[in-house]
Amino acid sequence: MKVVPRLVAAFGEAPTRTDACLALARLKRLAGDDGARAPSPSARSSSNPRGYETAEAWVSHLARTGATDRLSLLLTRLAADPRWAGEPFRRLVGHVLPAVPQPVAAALLNLCRPLVEREPGGGAWAAESAAALKLADALALLDEAVNRPGATTDDWLRKALFVSKEDPAAGPAVLDAAKSKLTLAGYADLVAVYADTAAGSTFVPRAETPEEKRLLVQARLSVKLSRAKQAEAGKVLEEFLAEPDTAPTDADWARRNLAMIYAAGGTMDDRNRAMVLLANVKINGAAKVSDLRATVSVLATLARYLEGPDRRKVLAQATEALGLVYKSSGAPTDLFALSQLYRAAGDRKMVRELLQKLLDRNPADLARDPSYALYLTAALEELVEDREFAAAGAFAGKLTQMRVTDFRSLAAIARYEAKAGRPDKGLAVAEGFARLGDASAGDYLMRSALVAELLDELSRLSNVRGTRDGHLIATAAADRFAAIVPTRPEAIVGMAGVLGADGRAAEAFERIERLDRYLPIRLRASAGIAIVRGGPVTDPQAQVIEKWLDACLAEEPDSTPLLLNKAEFQALRLKLADATATFEQVLKTEPRNVVALNNLAWLLAAGQETAQKALELVALATREGGLTGDLLDTRARVRITLKQFSEAERDLAEAISHDPTALRWFHVAVLRTRQTAPSPEEAGKAFKEAKRRGLDARNVHPADMETFRALEAATAEK
Repeated sequence: MKVVPRLVAAFGEAPTRTDACLALARLKRLAGDDGARAPSPSARSSSNPRGYETAEAWVSHLARTGATDRLSLLLTRLAADPRWAGEPFRRLVGHVLPAVPQPVAAALLNLCRPLVEREPGGGAWAAESAAALKLADALALLDEAVNRPGATTDDWLRKALFVSKEDPAAGPAVLDAAKSKLTLAGYADLVAVYADTAAGSTFVPRAETPEEKRLLVQARLSVKLSRAKQAEAGKVLEEFLAEPDTAPTDADWARRNLAMIYAAGGTMDDRNRAMVLLANVKINGAAKVSDLRATVSVLATLARYLEGPDRRKVLAQATEALGLVYKSSGAPTDLFALSQLYRAAGDRKMVRELLQKLLDRNPADLARDPSYALYLTAALEELVEDREFAAAGAFAGKLTQMRVTDFRSLAAIARYEAKAGRPDKGLAVAEGFARLGDASAGDYLMRSALVAELLDELSRLSNVRGTRDGHLIATAAADRFAAIVPTRPEAIVGMAGVLGADGRAAEAFERIERLDRYLPIRLRASAGIAIVRGGPVTDPQAQVIEKWLDACLAEEPDSTPLLLNKAEFQALRLKLADATATFEQVLKTEPRNVVALNNLAWLLAAGQETAQKALELVALATREGGLTGDLLDTRARVRITLKQFSEAERDLAEAISHDPTALRWFHVAVLRTRQTAPSPEEAGKAFKEAKRRGLDARNVHPADMETFRALEAATAEK
């Protein structure tokens, strides 16, 4: 072989470079000299953590050639090096073990055992590695792991799976042995995971007590749901309910969880099955507080998947259960949680009554309550949302008097001032929060980022945007975002967005170029999308953004976030066919992506030929993430196209109860103009409300622009 002399001529018979040593040894092996020994490289090169592949190859070579002494020395050096110790060392050896002959792997693992077993998890790693390679001493290592003090469920699971490969009946015997060593909950987790493997597919877990039975069912349910096996999870609960000796409280628990699984199915039949189950759930004061809290949690989650009367009924059950919790605990935190649950149910009257009850307590109790500022803040937000600024002033004044320092309270005061017509005071409140930070610590950067985001929000308020104060606030936000770009480059997206929304796209591009050295191409593309999202751009500016996006996709053509960004860009530029195709491309690889499902449904919502498909897309998205306000709004727009006006009205009412956005009010106006008996007066009122909330024509579906212009002209005349 001619290469060997050339390598020796270049580096000598005993190279000092690790890669040269390995290359020489490999070439000699290829030439048939299996006993070839490469010279040892310097300690510095073999322990360099940045030379991972080289170190791995060197360990492999020494193991293959039987250089036990040199291998032991190298392994000891690596395990003692703080740059290699722990997980990096185990990862390196773990890569080598399956790549070498089994006898070599066994010898290598034996050399490593004393080095790794002194660390947490090291013994388990050795046992797992031996089992994976089917080494002769694997069972002994697994026995050693389960007999070690503090043996975990993972240790027992490895042994059960290993012995099951040789004898299917041996696995359950290991589980029986584990039962006396583990806690009951740990044993339940072990059995649930084992039963969900190929080895345990025919294994039927059995429980001796009602407590053990419920723990086993809970563990099996968790495993099934964590692996997206909803149908199998439902079957576990159905079997549990069918058993005659299931305790009533356990049966109620199973019904609640089974109802949630049914409701997440997304179809009307699924929701009907869920409601039938919930009709049999008993909520009473005799239940344990822990069970009542669990009931509240499940019902509140379940409500996300329901709508209309079903949703209200489930939330009523949740409020009843939480009311019993509060009756038992008397804790203000439970009363506050109850007020927020009523808020989710849309009962604003009860929200105010409960908040008032919290604030009417003895002044001494209020002063001692660490959540007092939170209750005042919630009351302030409630009043501001209804534009009751005179009443809100008292709460804002109280929070100011208390010298609150938490961000939520100060942000609520800033929003109050801005919405009440004093944006300059809102700016001062927000800036004050940043000044509270420690300039020498990361706290200041965190505060600056929060303030920048708040100022961005304030600058976009309908009564602030486009004004002199709005311009000043947008400038302050952009400056804060720009200041933290060197340490948090992602802040460039916020900076670009706030300037774009303020009509200063050119300045946004200029700042991006100025900060270019901190920005990977991906962040520049995201910043470009933020500019387009905020306001109009010129064709040359759009071409620059498209070039950034294409450069990112050239590096990562299948990146879902990038494809979603491109689809949004195309939609904003009114390239609807291209945007539709890009969203469909995302759904080919991620059919459960809620963002792509909702946005594609939105694009298809106004077409007579595509509206039915849009309705199906919304149903799929709902199945994944629940019936959110955005999905309700999209579905309402689809139903307007399908002339399902009553259903659309219900959807819009529900969506507005979630969050009364400008676009949702505009869709109410669209509904009023297109319903069977049009109501121009009601349409005008809804349109004025949408405009008051900051309706932007760029957010309106292109098919609705004619309606937008007609309503704008009609309201202007009045």
